[in-house]
Amino acid sequence: MFEVKILEETINYQIRKVNINGHYFSIKKKIHFILNELPGILQDLRNYLLQNDSAGISTILWEYKSQQVNATLYRCMDVLLPTEFEQYCLHLCGYFTDEIKKPQISQSNIFKFMLTNNIDLAFNNKNSEGQWHSEDTGIPRRAIDKFQNNKFEEFIISCEKHEIEAIREIFPHLGEIPLLNRIYANEAYTNVFENFIRRVGENLIEEEKALSKSELVRYILTGTSIPEQKKDQRFSTLRELKIIQEVVTYVYQTIAKKPNSYNVKDDVWKVREKNEQGFISLIFDFSPLSEEDKPYVKAYIHELLMKTDASIGGVWVRLNSIKIIYKRFKELRYKDVKSILQMNYYHILHLLDYLQQLRDEKGKQCYKLTTISEQYCYVKLFIDWIIENYDWQYDNVFSLVPFHNIKAYSDPTKYIPEKVIQQLEHVLHELPEIYQNAWEIMMNSGMRFSDVQGLQTDCIPYDESEEMYVLKFINQKMKKQRIRSGQSKYHVIPASDLLIEAVERQKKLTANLRAIANIERLFVVWNDSAVVPLDGKTLSMNINKLIKRHDIRDENNEIFHYTNHQCRKTVTVDLLSQGMSLKQVADLIGHSKETSARYYRAVQMKKIAELDNKMFEQLFEKMLDEEVKEQYTNEERKALIREVKLGARETPEGHGTCVKHVSFGPCHKKKCVGCKMLVTGPQKLPKWYQLYEEQQQFLKDMKEEFEKYGEKNYQGHRSYQAESHLLDVYRRTIEKIEKFAKERGISIEQYRQ
Repeated sequence: MFEVKILEETINYQIRKVNINGHYFSIKKKIHFILNELPGILQDLRNYLLQNDSAGISTILWEYKSQQVNATLYRCMDVLLPTEFEQYCLHLCGYFTDEIKKPQISQSNIFKFMLTNNIDLAFNNKNSEGQWHSEDTGIPRRAIDKFQNNKFEEFIISCEKHEIEAIREIFPHLGEIPLLNRIYANEAYTNVFENFIRRVGENLIEEEKALSKSELVRYILTGTSIPEQKKDQRFSTLRELKIIQEVVTYVYQTIAKKPNSYNVKDDVWKVREKNEQGFISLIFDFSPLSEEDKPYVKAYIHELLMKTDASIGGVWVRLNSIKIIYKRFKELRYKDVKSILQMNYYHILHLLDYLQQLRDEKGKQCYKLTTISEQYCYVKLFIDWIIENYDWQYDNVFSLVPFHNIKAYSDPTKYIPEKVIQQLEHVLHELPEIYQNAWEIMMNSGMRFSDVQGLQTDCIPYDESEEMYVLKFINQKMKKQRIRSGQSKYHVIPASDLLIEAVERQKKLTANLRAIANIERLFVVWNDSAVVPLDGKTLSMNINKLIKRHDIRDENNEIFHYTNHQCRKTVTVDLLSQGMSLKQVADLIGHSKETSARYYRAVQMKKIAELDNKMFEQLFEKMLDEEVKEQYTNEERKALIREVKLGARETPEGHGTCVKHVSFGPCHKKKCVGCKMLVTGPQKLPKWYQLYEEQQQFLKDMKEEFEKYGEKNYQGHRSYQAESHLLDVYRRTIEKIEKFAKERGISIEQYRQ
């Protein structure tokens, strides 16, 4: 029951002061309402609060909203009905969080919902209704605090029981900063929470799942390590806790020490490779393969991983090549062929043609010929392994596919123009010192990045016999060849002052990291979990960002694109341009002689670019058939020469210039050799000599293959005749060019190198 007494007639503007059950209130209403209606309204509110009847409460508050009575009604509930009001507010907190899934609750949300009985208006409406009640009413705030205290107790209990799903449900209602303040205000809570994090780490070790700090926090609190958006800034305070760093490091380094434990029978393997304190992890997925091929491919890949020193990256590429060949072959019409082992010579020729024609959505070629050649090679090696290990009576048809002059189709590494080097070195100081040191070493030694990556602290010894400091490193690409030939595995070159200074700076830079990991490798970084080698992609990515930021352009006014291997090419070209012999450069850089020769041809191309332009008109007149020359008017001939100077008419193989007139329509030929539209000259002789030598070797190999199978009349085979004819075309072309050069007094000895 509510006993209401009016104490004074008015206070101001007909506002009356009243006493209700011993508590004082002010209300702007007539005496009749106060004495006769208000007690019934308060009784109704009490009943609705007890019944959690939000609709009934809203009806009363909304009815008196415009008459400015509901402010008094809120205060009456706060003062006269504290128990009922608090229980109702707790009910709303549970309703908002458990059923409506609202993570955070305020007093304003409670007041607005009581007034409107509408969730959208309570949480999304930005007007100030409900704000002004909070000054006079304390029950909703106390209810929210009590609710959050209860949730916090549930959170701690869930941590003790390692109930991670419950923790994920509770966390959003507590908020990141308030939760951490509660946890670290009490030592017992801190221990419970941090022990829970450690147990999560143990589970991740069992699952062999290494996560970063951000990924670990997201995994604990949301169930997934994947961010909601590209720059996910949630949990920024949590991820910087010492316990998070501790667990991330422990999990990562523990997994790195574990041996691989994949099951060969499974279709998906997770394979790791130790990398100082860290590791590289790759997924080997055999599911796309046929059931006939799977057992053999799995056994082959398993042997490569367990019994050879091949890197997991290299083995993964082999598996991927086998999968691509099988996948693309299935797209052809041979539905009865269920296995790679069932493919015959005509199948793989058809597939070869199909792979070269495939285009992506932008019309770009899916597979370059060099890539296809590599894929065929890996399948060939796989089938050779089957024949050897299973005594398979099977001809390896992949060994019969001819890939002539395949290097002519690869994109050569470009050297870095002097203009770009000058601009880049002017701003290189903006990068972290480790990147500056790597650049300095590569540009002063010609080393590959993979060799720089392996440099040790003792890489600059003093050579007593030469009385100078030298750089000692392992040339990874030539390592096996050096050991087989009885040489030391270390390659040694003179060390310049710039080189020595860069190494010394790097020693100081990574001294602490090397001490942590107890290693001697120079180029290491901390990846938030362990000490690992510097990644080459990270280096090139940062240099390219620097190039883009400073708008560094090449001679064609295009943004220069940097790759680490360009440093090696630049040093090699520079040495050759200075007059060093191929052998000297090969010995210094650690190239094979063949690679140095290819780089020498790049130098020659630079030197003879001007000769190309001057000689073209003579070649046009001398080397072309009359019917081709007649297609060009004088203006068209001038335009053609301009195109030649720009390199727009260069053949894909790099052995001449195409002068095909537009009136002849599109070209459908696969090769330019022997075409009457091809203009070539003495400056292209190195390429022709290369083509001729490679074709000679191919014919020799073909002959041996025929003889191996007892075929004596191999010269009558159409395939042998076609390849022999191609050799004759090379020979006749060389003779024609040499004759042209002799008539003009051009020495061809320079091209024979």
